Amino acid sequence: MSHQESAYEAGLRRHNEEIQAVLKAEQDLIRVQQQQAAMNAGGGQYGAPQPQYGAPQPQYGAPQPQHSAPQPQYSAPAAEAAPQHQAHHQPQPSASFNLRRVNIELVEARELKWTVDQLADTPDPYVKVYCGSNKYKTQVFEDAGRSPRFNNASIMADIPQDVQEITIEVWDYNKILPSVMLGRNKYHLGELRNGRREDKWLDLKDNENQAAGQIHVILNPLE
Repeated sequence: MSHQESAYEAGLRRHNEEIQAVLKAEQDLIRVQQQQAAMNAGGGQYGAPQPQYGAPQPQYGAPQPQHSAPQPQYSAPAAEAAPQHQAHHQPQPSASFNLRRVNIELVEARELKWTVDQLADTPDPYVKVYCGSNKYKTQVFEDAGRSPRFNNASIMADIPQDVQEITIEVWDYNKILPSVMLGRNKYHLGELRNGRREDKWLDLKDNENQAAGQIHVILNPLE
C-alpha cells in the first residue's frame, strides 16, 4: 500500500512540475507581448529611435540650394547674348578713318540699256569715274554686250576732302560716231569715309533718269 502511494506522489509531483512549466511559459509569453506592445506604443525606454524621424529633416532642407543654384544658369545666357546683340549693331569702322583714295573694282554689268542705232551690232562698253575734278576711265571691252564682264578692272581714285559722292558711268564706245552714255550712278561716300568696304550692285539711270541696267562694283576705301 505504501508503494502505491509513493508512485502516486511521484506522478502528482510530475504533474505539478508540468503545470509550473506551462505557467512559466505563459508568463514568458505575456512578458514578450507586453514588451512588443510597449515598443509599438513608443514607450520611454524606446524613445531613442525618435531622432530617426527627425534626422531626415535636413534631407528635405538640403535640396533647397539646388533649386536656387540653377538660377544663374538662366540669367547667364542673357548676359552672354547681350554682347552678341550689341556687336551686331555696333559700327565696325573707326571714327578716325581719313579717306584719301578709293580702289574701285569693276566686276560686271547687266541689262545695259542700248538701242541699235549705232554702226555696231553689240555695245563696246567702258567705264568712267568722276571724283570732283578728277576723272578716270577704263579700257574698252569690245563686243562685251549688254551684260559685260569687266574682269575686276580697277580704278584708283583720289578723293578730295570736300567731295561727298563719286559718279560711275558706263559708256558705249564708237569709232565713227560719238560715244554714248548708257547709264550712271552717283554714289554717296558716307560709308567709305567711315572706312567700310562696299560690295554691291548699283542701279544705273540714263539721261532721262530712266532705268538703264546695273553695275557690280567693289569699293575699297584707303587712307
